Amino acid sequence: MSRARGEGRLVPRLFDRNADYYLYGGLAFLTLTRNFLDAAREWAPPRVAALASREPRSSGEEVAVLADILSADVNSGYEEQRWKVVRQVDGRDIRSLADLVRLVERPDGDLFPVFGLDGGDRVTVDRARAAATGREVLARYEVASDRSPHLAALLERRASGPEEPVAMAGVGRGK
Repeated sequence: MSRARGEGRLVPRLFDRNADYYLYGGLAFLTLTRNFLDAAREWAPPRVAALASREPRSSGEEVAVLADILSADVNSGYEEQRWKVVRQVDGRDIRSLADLVRLVERPDGDLFPVFGLDGGDRVTVDRARAAATGREVLARYEVASDRSPHLAALLERRASGPEEPVAMAGVGRGK
């Protein structure tokens, strides 16, 4: 009784809002929720669905998933990478979708961000082409924003407060 329904699990059930999402050059990332897993019961990979019973290792930890690849030249060839957990961006471990966005959008970021996925797979996208393609992808798929309202608000709050450190690869997160 000390925590709200849906809290305290690595993969929560949301009651008051939809899952957070982020679109980057046609790569559709989302925070994994039990709601989404319920809807995808027949086609969710077992390794992703198994995360639903795990407890988080640290406060604020969540599962960021490369959920879909929206058709765009910038991400051509990565169609088979959907439904994979994102572990790193540019060699840095992430613990949330907000971490992923902060690393992708940092001013000193790599020209070709590298998304490290479960199983050792990687997705690399040209930053300039992703930015140029973003509006076209949003229009084609009739999506109002490249990020969910809740994620946008969370990033705004974090930008105005002290920044939480993002762990370097292999540090602070057990595999």
